[in-house]
Amino acid sequence: MRKITVSNDFLAEAAEALRQGQTVKLLIGGQSMYPFIRGGIDLVEVVPCPPDEELPAWCCPFYQWEGRYMIHIVNMRKITVSNDFFAEAAEALRQGQTVKLLIGGQSMYPFIRGGIDLVEVVPCPPDGELPAWCCPFYQWEGRYMIHRYIGREGDDCLMLGDGNVARIERVKRKDIIGVLQTICRPDGTTQDCRDARWLKKAEWWYRLRFLRRWLLPVFKALHLR
Repeated sequence: MRKITVSNDFLAEAAEALRQGQTVKLLIGGQSMYPFIRGGIDLVEVVPCPPDEELPAWCCPFYQWEGRYMIHIVNMRKITVSNDFFAEAAEALRQGQTVKLLIGGQSMYPFIRGGIDLVEVVPCPPDGELPAWCCPFYQWEGRYMIHRYIGREGDDCLMLGDGNVARIERVKRKDIIGVLQTICRPDGTTQDCRDARWLKKAEWWYRLRFLRRWLLPVFKALHLR
């Protein structure tokens, strides 16, 4: 069963059945979905997908691309989220609600993988001292972001992204709306961002910031977190 060749005509018939609301079962060839699907071995069941609904994160759609039919995982690596969406999240936090966000960019790598990890943010009171090395959700120069709190200078809270080398944002305490509580990974694991060991790692990462220019490309190449 190692080498299976399925004609595109057969998959076109499966596509037509799905459009008519039927469920189909397929034995697909190739190893492009290994290790999750073993081509030529695992039987997959595919159900119809409405054409106008949002796809669940990390699902495996059956789709047509350049004349061919295939099943692959939705790639969430490049995510663009409008500032209006974050403004709505900020308003929910001000009302005392907890929000979950899938943020883009790599400014918090390696602790948060942009476009991959889901983050849970809880409201932050407008006064009081921030926990050392926490990750506030705040507004800076008209934009909303989550970066590492690295200390204070006068009335300013200083923020630096874990994936940034130099830029430090000076944020007024009143502009801090929430604080990161949990990171949810695609594999189902979670990271408590109040955990002392996790915060200690963040402190050491900050103290090694002069090496980030060299460490970050290595970490990304090795997919470390």
